[in-house]
Amino acid sequence: MKKFAYPLAATLLLIIAIFFFSFRLTSVPSGMTTDEPSIGYNAILIEKTLRDESGRFLPVFALTINGSNWKQPVSIYSTAIFFKIFGASFYNLRLINVLVAVASLLLIILLNNELLGKKAGLIAGILFLFTPTILMHSHLAQENIMPVFFVSAWLLFTLLYQKKAKPIYLILAGISLGLGIYCYKGMRGLTPPLILLSVLYLFFSTKRKLKAPLLFSLGIAPFILIMPWLNTHYAGALFDNQGFSFLKYYDFFYPYISSFDLSALFIKGDVTPWHSTGFHGVFLLSTLPLFVVGLIQSVKNDKYHHFYLFLVLAFFLCPILYGQVGSVYRFSRLLIFVPFYICCCTLSFLSLQKLNKGKILSFILGLFITLNFIDFAMYYWYTYPVIKRENFSENNNTSYKEFAKITKEKQLTPYVFEDEYRSQGDDARFYEASYFENKLGQWKPGDYLSPGSLLMTKLEYQDGFTKIGKAGNFNFLVAQ
Repeated sequence: MKKFAYPLAATLLLIIAIFFFSFRLTSVPSGMTTDEPSIGYNAILIEKTLRDESGRFLPVFALTINGSNWKQPVSIYSTAIFFKIFGASFYNLRLINVLVAVASLLLIILLNNELLGKKAGLIAGILFLFTPTILMHSHLAQENIMPVFFVSAWLLFTLLYQKKAKPIYLILAGISLGLGIYCYKGMRGLTPPLILLSVLYLFFSTKRKLKAPLLFSLGIAPFILIMPWLNTHYAGALFDNQGFSFLKYYDFFYPYISSFDLSALFIKGDVTPWHSTGFHGVFLLSTLPLFVVGLIQSVKNDKYHHFYLFLVLAFFLCPILYGQVGSVYRFSRLLIFVPFYICCCTLSFLSLQKLNKGKILSFILGLFITLNFIDFAMYYWYTYPVIKRENFSENNNTSYKEFAKITKEKQLTPYVFEDEYRSQGDDARFYEASYFENKLGQWKPGDYLSPGSLLMTKLEYQDGFTKIGKAGNFNFLVAQ
């Protein structure tokens, strides 16, 4: 029975994570950010027509939000594939990042299992599940959470090579980090230090001082070598057009140092309201002692001393170039902190249990962490969507779904109030593409609609129409 205990426990944790991350998925946050519908809309277009909204055929980067914003290929194409298999909907749009969070959880479990054993894997999984920024970003159909998966895979494959010396692991590590470059634009500033650290780590910690870095480079090279071509054909998609400039030392280091501001990391969080509650931080405040002890223990660890040093250096050096782009208190761009942080906290938690009365201390600390997380989760699920409602678009998902259902059941021709549709921007285009086979007709006061037409509008009454229902803030008026 003991043989199956760990797989069962890990599987149960993953199942819990699926339900946990998807709880109140379409109602928290209360509406969408600008990025969410633009990703969803272009994914639908590519899935159906192989072109984005600008007309580009299978683009590497999709040009969205009326030509003002490039979206990364990982998010666009993963969404397009998911929609192709399971259908497009608001729920499925957000479900993709739930699955990314769960897949990242699995990698975190495997990584810590390889480092410190099965118990460490489960502890790391629970700590990951209890990370505020992960829960928040699993509910946003944005690209910010994607790096967590690819960085975790890079760490796991690097460690597996150290343990088993199979060349394929280093090639996979390079591919993982290479794909990470194209999962989120902010990764372009975070990846160079990680590449350099990988090469140095492999050179100094393995017997194959030249072969190991070469194998890693072989995996990541295609993703770097293609950059000049991409920069020519997708101007501004890879890097902002502001170019590189030498900054004064305080302009350069202020954004870097702000990335480690304890008050922001553990209480205030990201400066933008859709990436933080403003009270709970990136990580739980109750885990700070664990992290500090973990940093100390990482230096003392005998078996994987070099790997833990590698983790700690990656944590502290990855945002060094963010001074170049002036990214200050934007922790939504630094979710790659999470795998490093979880590994250190897990090492600390296991070290604590070895002390005299360590089990009692670890139980008390575990209780504090649990209560701290419950406080965050209840606030996020029930209070946050109410007080931050004005920071998100109006959630019209229920209205469009019900509108589509009625028009199909009653075989009516769907129309929307033109001004209301335009004011919704990409939200309306996403809902339209998700729930209707053809484009919606657009109506404005004074227009004639033939009998059998159904109008969705916030207007309560119009001559020549009869109200037959309502969903959300919209009324359904059938033309007579």
